[in-house]
Amino acid sequence: EIEEALQKFSKHPHLVHTDSVFVVIMSHGSLQGVCGTDCKPFEIENIYKSLNTQNCPALHNKPKVVIIQACRGGQAGSVVLHDEVLTTIGRDIETDAVVHKEKDFISLLSCTPNTTSYRDESYGSYFIQYIVEIFKEFADVDHIEELFRKVMQRFEESEFGEIQMPSKDRCTLTKNFYLLPY
Repeated sequence: EIEEALQKFSKHPHLVHTDSVFVVIMSHGSLQGVCGTDCKPFEIENIYKSLNTQNCPALHNKPKVVIIQACRGGQAGSVVLHDEVLTTIGRDIETDAVVHKEKDFISLLSCTPNTTSYRDESYGSYFIQYIVEIFKEFADVDHIEELFRKVMQRFEESEFGEIQMPSKDRCTLTKNFYLLPY
């Protein structure tokens, strides 16, 4: 039913009038994907396919923010590092005549692959709680990547930073994206 809902959404006639979209999926999950009502994993990759420029031209050049609250496996996320430093070097590629089919996506997933996403029995997902907390406080001044970074930092500052860390994924935004709360 998730795929059916995404397909229907991607064809919605009002998308041409939107400035951006948020897709929020909250469920159980595994490394293979998010569990639907039939408990079969729905691959996260299919979200990007459904909303990419090829399949949803109405969202071309519009930010598509994907937030997923679901486990991505059953293990804890803590590890011990012994004097290791990791460096990642990126480079930009520019072309003139090609439009990338997955431009302007950004996703925040509640945990890294092969780890568990935790929740409070009374208040629910810590991930969603922290998103609400950070967005309420900073949405009028920070762009979406900075908001996501602050959510990640909020985990690091909490007691859950050792066992759960949200993960930014598929960031292809080329401009800063700000929310305008009312």
